Amino acid sequence: MQLQHPRIAASLSRQGRTEAPASARKHSCSSGLISSVASAPRDSAGGASSVSTRAATVDRANASKAAVSSTYVTPEARKALFNPAKEQAEEAACSLVSGSLPAWLNGSLFFNGCGEYTGMDHLFDGYSVLVKLRFSEGQAYGRQRYLDSDAYRHFKSTGRMRYREFATAPKAQGLGGALLGLYDTLSAAAGTRVHVVALDGSGVVTHTAPPFFTFHFSNAFERPTAAANGGSGSEICVDLSVYDDPQIINDLRVDNLTAFPGGEISPSRLARLTIPLTDASGAPAGPTTLAAPAPLLRDDAAYGNYIEFCAFNPEYKFKPYRYTYGTAAVRPTNMANALAQHDTEAGTSRVWHEPGSMLSEPSFVPRPGATEEADGVVLSLLTRGDGGGSQLLVLDGRTFTETARLQLPFAVPFRFHGAFVQGQQ
Repeated sequence: MQLQHPRIAASLSRQGRTEAPASARKHSCSSGLISSVASAPRDSAGGASSVSTRAATVDRANASKAAVSSTYVTPEARKALFNPAKEQAEEAACSLVSGSLPAWLNGSLFFNGCGEYTGMDHLFDGYSVLVKLRFSEGQAYGRQRYLDSDAYRHFKSTGRMRYREFATAPKAQGLGGALLGLYDTLSAAAGTRVHVVALDGSGVVTHTAPPFFTFHFSNAFERPTAAANGGSGSEICVDLSVYDDPQIINDLRVDNLTAFPGGEISPSRLARLTIPLTDASGAPAGPTTLAAPAPLLRDDAAYGNYIEFCAFNPEYKFKPYRYTYGTAAVRPTNMANALAQHDTEAGTSRVWHEPGSMLSEPSFVPRPGATEEADGVVLSLLTRGDGGGSQLLVLDGRTFTETARLQLPFAVPFRFHGAFVQGQQ
């Protein structure tokens, strides 16, 4: 995995895995529409003290007998997420459900992901569908199209796969099995290699960190070496979503994601990997053994011990920053069912959750002319838990409260990544 920096590129390659998955922590769950959860000192019950309502605990060993918690994404929402997507070739208007769009929000929001999972085993398989939402003068318009690939054309004409996907092979190839098995031959003792690549081609320094797994990064920036790390030279801070092992890859199998209520999604946490860049003389530092990524938040349970699809104000790219946004979990759940705003300076989190629904990767759009980092809006696609289709959720970047909601003219399947392009029409 690679994250580019103005002067270097830091890449992390997984070299091993822990021998046994870490146990998930206990979680407190909010059953309200909006849960603003500060990572405050914990109360005697073990949950975040600012959570005003609690969902009933579900004994997973007796899930068939117990009432299913409202925190689970509903079967109706899962159906919308994994049923074949329907194209919307011509742009169609989105209808305003509540609130209003900022007048300054002008541009296009693009999402990628799969839209046809017939015969597929994993979330990373399937045939691509692209979504575009265009914003202009307080209105929004949407369209959705399949990528006209050779693989998709073959499937449409024959009903069969032509090429191997991430975890699904054409039947003639006879490949399959648990993905986690790919990691079983790797040694946890090898740790995680971190390559610091000079972009001017002058060299590569390879460090070793304790074993961990990651998909996505938040931000990265360079700073003078902290006193705790020697206090001379410079270092790189890389913020990322950290898992103790790669079990999350198995969690994302289609049969696991469509199971209701299903098990628990693997825990992850927002953490910072600190990498030495130069020594006191300005020469490249290392190689050395790095410390494990350090937690950035005081209470991981406040966001359900889960963060993915990190987003931040793009004006702060490669600069010291304060706020990260991402998907989160209100447990019990087997998929991301919430959004969170994380304050990396205060070490606190705010969570937005609507029972039964599913949310996509957030995109932060700064207000033009803003002087505060969080002055803007957070955009995310919401799949309604009541079978009411797909909506665009608009949250205030500072207060993390809902300011607008729009109904899309088509159902959007499970999305991966989103990108807002300012002024793009």
